[in-house]
Amino acid sequence: MSRFARPEVQRLHAYEEEAGGGLNLMANTNLFGANPAIEAALVRMKGGRFSEYPSLTSVVLRNALGKKLDVDPACVVTGNGSNDLIDVLCRTFLSPGDRVAYHWPCFSMIPVFLRLNHGVPASVPLGPDWSLDPDALIAADGKVTFVVRPNNPTGNAFPRRDVERIVEESRGLVVVDEAYVEFLGGESFVTEVREGRDNLVVLRTFSKAHGMAGLRVGYSVSHPSLAEEMTKVRGPFRLDTLAETAATIALADDRYLEGVVEGVRAERPNLKRLLEEKGFTVFRSDANFLLAKPPVDPKRLAAALAGQGVHVRDFAGDLAPYVRITVGPPSATARLRVALDEALPKLMGGS
Repeated sequence: MSRFARPEVQRLHAYEEEAGGGLNLMANTNLFGANPAIEAALVRMKGGRFSEYPSLTSVVLRNALGKKLDVDPACVVTGNGSNDLIDVLCRTFLSPGDRVAYHWPCFSMIPVFLRLNHGVPASVPLGPDWSLDPDALIAADGKVTFVVRPNNPTGNAFPRRDVERIVEESRGLVVVDEAYVEFLGGESFVTEVREGRDNLVVLRTFSKAHGMAGLRVGYSVSHPSLAEEMTKVRGPFRLDTLAETAATIALADDRYLEGVVEGVRAERPNLKRLLEEKGFTVFRSDANFLLAKPPVDPKRLAAALAGQGVHVRDFAGDLAPYVRITVGPPSATARLRVALDEALPKLMGGS
């Protein structure tokens, strides 16, 4: 620990989620094959002028998103993944000492970025069934309030009316993180932005359903007055030329996206059934992953599976009893079954 680091930084732990080789079921990424838009972008960019800077504010992608979402491109801000935009939001709208409300558990980088930007956390716990308490979140009175829908790491989508109430009744800015919204059927709060809501920011990403986690493309949709302030803080050149090109191509053809969403919805009940057969308690999910409580110690289980090249996410703190497992194609479920058949009897004291 360096004595030169800010106290807020000294108290943090670096984000760690490296699976190594094998089958990665811990990161909620797309396991349904490469998005053809990436290959198309590589072909288009062959011999391109990579010595030049990319677009200052991703104007081509913003125009494409505006057309796709039926919003003014001035409503769109791009970032190096949606987590980059969480940091931008905190830097744009928080002054030291401002309260930031969020439900817990939620995406783990939200409390990190708010603390780094001198926000005061106002955490509201979810219910035993991971239900949201909209009254408590509104009463927390955040200058900024975060809601993740569908929620990571629990997987469930909070009732739309509950989130609408938070947007309508909160005095501050409300940020709805929709990283997994495609698996919910595209039921997005972009509609509220389209209707003129000026206290709402919707976060989206190409990392999950679009299969572009390695290219780091995220974006926000909000009232132009909010986007204007975020653009000042965002800084220039946040997306490289290849990432912007691939994302723009992906928006022009929904067939890959639709196939991935259909695949997740078809395989999610099969994965749930497998885990329940093995003694797991599995929670309802509207995303491309399941949160489950295994019948053995989660960390020992994760280590045993990793030894077979199958990686699932274990947790610390309040989430220590659980593991999170990505929904992939049937071949991924089959490989997990083999690994569980090997690991569980040993962990449960068998031969």
